[in-house]
Amino acid sequence: MIFKQRDKENMHDTWSRFKRLVKACPCHGIPECVSMEVFYFGLSKDTHQLVNTLFVGGMLRSSYNQIKATLDSMSNNSQEWDDIGFGSRHRGRTKEGLDKSVVVVLQGQMIAMNNLLQSMTLSQVNAANNYIHAVKQVNKFIVWDVAILTSLAHAHSIVKLSRT
Repeated sequence: MIFKQRDKENMHDTWSRFKRLVKACPCHGIPECVSMEVFYFGLSKDTHQLVNTLFVGGMLRSSYNQIKATLDSMSNNSQEWDDIGFGSRHRGRTKEGLDKSVVVVLQGQMIAMNNLLQSMTLSQVNAANNYIHAVKQVNKFIVWDVAILTSLAHAHSIVKLSRT
């Protein structure tokens, strides 16, 4: 499968066209991650940079479902803006004068920050779970040591009694 972003094609149209292509073309067992690579490497340089801001560590390090959900969300949100044309001087300006490219980049940065916060939270949960596991292991050794010491003390008292 070959895919290239067209000149002056915005992200919404590019993503929609790619999804139609995948749906129309049976991929005959091509893994979803490979189709995402085809999409990613078919993007223009500007869109490449935009997509890279959306994903912590890069798009191709994310799961297919995460990539699809993020691009669908971004595409749906960007569809709400008027677009005069990707290559025009007034590209992406709305009636209120906001630049679509700035909004899309900010949205991408917000998604990236959200992903980072989620990964940090997950890291903290994992660290807490590791700490709890370590404490449980220490407790097992303490219980085991107490049991051994109790047995030794009991054996010592029996030996002491038998000598008397």
